[in-house]
Amino acid sequence: MPDTKAIARYMRLQPKKTRLMANLIRGLSVNEAIDQLKYSKKKSAKFIMKTLLSAIANAENNDKMSRKDLMIKSILINPGPILRNAKRMRIRARYVTSRIRRRTSHIIITVGEKETAIMGDSIGTKG
Repeated sequence: MPDTKAIARYMRLQPKKTRLMANLIRGLSVNEAIDQLKYSKKKSAKFIMKTLLSAIANAENNDKMSRKDLMIKSILINPGPILRNAKRMRIRARYVTSRIRRRTSHIIITVGEKETAIMGDSIGTKG
């Protein structure tokens, strides 16, 4: 079966901090990942959970996959554009000013069915 994905763009999260949460759930089944995200206190957990639930709904409705067989195939946290429309400045050394950077993230979650390995194909054969 093909994999199903969901994308959340321009999330007002720092990519570096969001990747910490993404590394916790990478490769887990969706039910285990939801439990991990539900009890996390990180801000990024709420947005990753929302994207994960969207990917699960896409898989169930569009591709007719069962929720109990789904696992997270990949999760990518890419940096988005840096928002500079907030005209706020920070004073640095020697009264030099620099802009405050508002970082954004794109969250891409791909879910698919668990692959069952066929036992005995490569065991004990040479070749």
